[in-house]
Amino acid sequence: MKQLFMKQLFMKHLFMKQLFIKLFVNKFGTFREHLGLTVALRVLSFVCITKIDGTAPATVRRCRHQIESILRGPAVRRPAYVVTTLSEAEDAALQIRERTPVFMVSAVTGDNLSLLHHFLSRLQPALSKEARSLALQAAPRFSVDGVLTVTGQGTIITGLTTRGTIREEDTMLLGPFDDKSYEEVKVASIQCNRLPRRLAKCGQSVSLGFHKLERTPRKGMILQSPSYESYCVEEFTAEIYILQHSSSSKLKVGFEATVFIDSIRQTVEIIKMEREITTGQKAKDF
Repeated sequence: MKQLFMKQLFMKHLFMKQLFIKLFVNKFGTFREHLGLTVALRVLSFVCITKIDGTAPATVRRCRHQIESILRGPAVRRPAYVVTTLSEAEDAALQIRERTPVFMVSAVTGDNLSLLHHFLSRLQPALSKEARSLALQAAPRFSVDGVLTVTGQGTIITGLTTRGTIREEDTMLLGPFDDKSYEEVKVASIQCNRLPRRLAKCGQSVSLGFHKLERTPRKGMILQSPSYESYCVEEFTAEIYILQHSSSSKLKVGFEATVFIDSIRQTVEIIKMEREITTGQKAKDF
C-alpha cells in the first residue's frame, strides 16, 4: 500500500491526492506521514473517513477531531472543512487551496457518497485549457509503468501518455537500455480498458503492442517521438527535505536512498551535498 501511495504521489502530473482513514484501523501515524508528503510536495489533498456504518458515533467524532487538530497545526495550516451538504461540497471544491475537505462516508450504506461524487465533479483541471491544448499538440511521449508478455502478441507495455498523441503504426524510440541507447520501434496496437483503440491522447493510460522488439523493455523507461533528444541520466541535483528520519545520525555523503520519479523506483547514493542535515532541515544534494 505504501509503495502504491508513493508511486501515485510522484506521478509527474499529479496535483491532488486523496487520504483515507479506516475507522477500524485508525492508523494516524500513516496518515501523518502521507499528509506530510503531500504538504512537502505542495500537492492538494482531501480526506475520506470510511466505514462509519460499523463504528460507534463517539469513535467517529474522536477521529474527526484528531484529523481537524492535525490539519490546523503549524506544519499543515490548512484547516479541515467537514462536508455535510451539497452546497458545502461545491464550496469545498472552490476553496481546496485554502482548506482541506473532509468526508465521512460508508460504501455499505452509501452515506455521503453523493457529496463526494459532487465534490469530485466540481474540481477544476490542474492545467489551463491552453496548457492542455499545447500538451495534446506536442510530440508524443509515454511513461512505461509495466511490462507484460502475452501469448500470441509478444511483449506489451503499459503506462501513461504524458504528451501528444500516439497512433497505430507510429515509429518511436524506446529506452534507455543498459548501454544508454534507444531502440526504434513501431506501434502495432493500442488498448484502453481492454478495448482496442486507434490512438492514445495525452493523459490516457493505455497498453501498447509492437511489431518487433529486439530487446526486452523494463519499467521506468520512456517511449518517445524521434524529435526529442535521447539521453540517459546517471547523476542529478536534488533539494532534500527530511520529514522524518528513524536514526539520530545525520544525512551525509555516502547515504543510500530510494527515489520515486514518475514510474521509476531506483536506489541512489549521495556523492556531494552542501551540509549534513537531520529531521526538519533542507539541503541540496548531488
